Amino acid sequence: ADFRSPVDLLLSLFIRPPRCRYSPNKLGPRTFKISDKGHGHREDFVLHNPRGQALQCSLFEPIPEPGVPSQENWSVERPCVIYLHGNSSCRLEALALLPLLLPLRITLFCCDFAGSGLSEGEFVSLGWFERDDLATCIQHLRSVRNVARIALWGRSMGAVTALLHADRDPSIAGLVLDSPFVSLKELAMELASRRAMMPSWATRAVLSAARSAIRARAGFDFEDLDGMQHVSQSFMPALFVAASGDDFISPSHAERLFDAYQGEKELYITEGDHHSSRSLTCRQKATLFLCRSFHSPRLDALLRIHAGGAVDIFGVPIVPDWQKSGGSEDLDFEGSEICRQMRMVPALCEMKLAAGRRCQRPLLLTATMKLPEKAEAGFFLRFVPADVLAGETEEIGQPCCFVLSCTQELCMATELQLIYILLLRTPGSIETATSDLS
Repeated sequence: ADFRSPVDLLLSLFIRPPRCRYSPNKLGPRTFKISDKGHGHREDFVLHNPRGQALQCSLFEPIPEPGVPSQENWSVERPCVIYLHGNSSCRLEALALLPLLLPLRITLFCCDFAGSGLSEGEFVSLGWFERDDLATCIQHLRSVRNVARIALWGRSMGAVTALLHADRDPSIAGLVLDSPFVSLKELAMELASRRAMMPSWATRAVLSAARSAIRARAGFDFEDLDGMQHVSQSFMPALFVAASGDDFISPSHAERLFDAYQGEKELYITEGDHHSSRSLTCRQKATLFLCRSFHSPRLDALLRIHAGGAVDIFGVPIVPDWQKSGGSEDLDFEGSEICRQMRMVPALCEMKLAAGRRCQRPLLLTATMKLPEKAEAGFFLRFVPADVLAGETEEIGQPCCFVLSCTQELCMATELQLIYILLLRTPGSIETATSDLS
């Protein structure tokens, strides 16, 4: 390409950017462990798109911990996220999502689009033919892998690909659209004006010549790449993401697409630019959005626990801002520590410690509670070694606690982090909840 020619410059930017070459070893081992969050397995295979080009694909699936009997049926179908990489990139982009998705038992699929990475093809088309690559992958997952719930997570070219496919496949559960552009023609006009400092009349002449060249070489018309024609026909939940410092595809593109989108939608502006890695907060927000979009009973239950504040489903304990209710700061701190242990009771995030007393002898506690709808009450005991109370030594590690939490539906108690669920004998009340400790 003669980069002194504006036409060749546009062609190199759009349909033949630098190709991401990499070794398959970069995908990691076939079977792996993600810290203490679970185990996974990768399967690589090849699919062929409608133009006969080979697409290099990878499917990452969660697996039970080796040697530990599974308490759940791991053979049941699991939700799947298809990650769609950007221009001049490849499926390695998807690896950052493994620690977020696999511990939630969500399968991750990724591939190199035709003309990208290790797949066949000479040119990319910024979404036009990539949507057919995507359709080929979805057909494989549904027919061969028995995957029912599928969501799309695309960035830049991948986001436009998801948008171009979504209106022809209403069964897609949800979309994450990171840095999509409104139309390729508009993006080209902006780049020519902003980066090449070309006047508008010259830009139009160059685009006309580039349009003819793209038709001849890559076989598509870039004026057909118009996201606005698709957002009005798509209705699945969509999260639009843009970077505040993006000077390649400005955030205004995502904002305009967001305004025109007809389905449930959210807009999130993150830090960074077009090419920077997305922050953990951004990736977690997108993961939670897709978890809600799947409408899976198991994921819905996890989301309720996460929203309650007693546990972060990404594995990081949440320390809520405790509301003072007449108790001392020590009591509030103890309540916070209890919630760190009681990671299965979402309602504890709203626990208020109204009173407290200390004792150093065996005791018998009896409580009778009549609870209105949606109310919750209970008590807890914190066990501290006598030498700690006497000030002779410092307490080491987390405190040992007994917690009883009662609602109309159930009574949940802990005994040194062991959880029991007790059925109520009388609906709406718990007549005697007794703990005899010595």
